[in-house]
Amino acid sequence: MRHHRSIPLLTLNRRPVSYAVHSTFSYVDQIERSPAGENPRTPAAVSVNQRRVTVGTFLTLLPDAQDDGSILLSIGYDNTVAQPLRALAFGDGERPLQVQQLTLDGSGSVQQVRLRPGQAVVLSGFDRSTDSVERERVAPDAPLLAGGRDQASHERLLTVIVISAQLEEADG
Repeated sequence: MRHHRSIPLLTLNRRPVSYAVHSTFSYVDQIERSPAGENPRTPAAVSVNQRRVTVGTFLTLLPDAQDDGSILLSIGYDNTVAQPLRALAFGDGERPLQVQQLTLDGSGSVQQVRLRPGQAVVLSGFDRSTDSVERERVAPDAPLLAGGRDQASHERLLTVIVISAQLEEADG
């Protein structure tokens, strides 16, 4: 599957412009259980703390038009992805406390390049691969023929940033 995205951005000289595709989500970061009171029928109080995280793609450009017609362009790029949350249990088996563990993967760069108007430049490339294997068997060491299933997957994400700039004269 291929995705191609072209993002036309317009800004003034020496003024930053940003583009973002992101999502914000919450997850259970911390749980505290206070001890039960003297009355055994009184349940322990539980306090839940959540944390908010924003992930996605963020691009910031800062152009600086030069007297010779070239453009010095500062570029900041960040792409952060959250992996699926994993539940971790702590405490006794009867009433364990659970928290969610978050793993973030990301890549990015900050660069400055000199462009000529209309010239396309390959700025950077990012390559991320993910492999996963799921194995379900009737017993942990049993062969697949005894029953169960194996599932493997491979995912590859290749990001290439190509940029060009165009000068426009200001009106008035």
